[in-house]
Amino acid sequence: MEVFVVLLIVIILALLAYPKISELSNRSKVKSFSEEVYHDLEYARTLAFQVGSSKVVFDSNSRSYKVYSPSTSATPLKVVNYPENVTVTPSFAFVPNEVGFKRSKLPDRSGSIYISGYGVNYKIVVNAISGRIYLERQ
Repeated sequence: MEVFVVLLIVIILALLAYPKISELSNRSKVKSFSEEVYHDLEYARTLAFQVGSSKVVFDSNSRSYKVYSPSTSATPLKVVNYPENVTVTPSFAFVPNEVGFKRSKLPDRSGSIYISGYGVNYKIVVNAISGRIYLERQ
């Protein structure tokens, strides 16, 4: 009988903890994806220094982004699909869904990428003047 009571208590505690664990897992997915986008922007910047140019293109229709190097290439080096229930909203000057990098490692335009999902919001800022790229939680 005591084993049954202990088992019942463990099951009740697990049922109470499941929603919180699920929420943490989903928020972790958004954070992980935001960090992946940030690192791919840094990767594109490094490629530009090596090859001469590169670009990252965000495609809301296919829910993915692509890394090209050189920037004139028709075939992407890397394609990353957005996770389910995650929204990506790029906002760059002149071409709102694309950022390019030159051999100087400076981006060709400033802007931001907003990533949101499961109640968590991140922003990646690209500064064309300083060349700085940074990730911040909103």
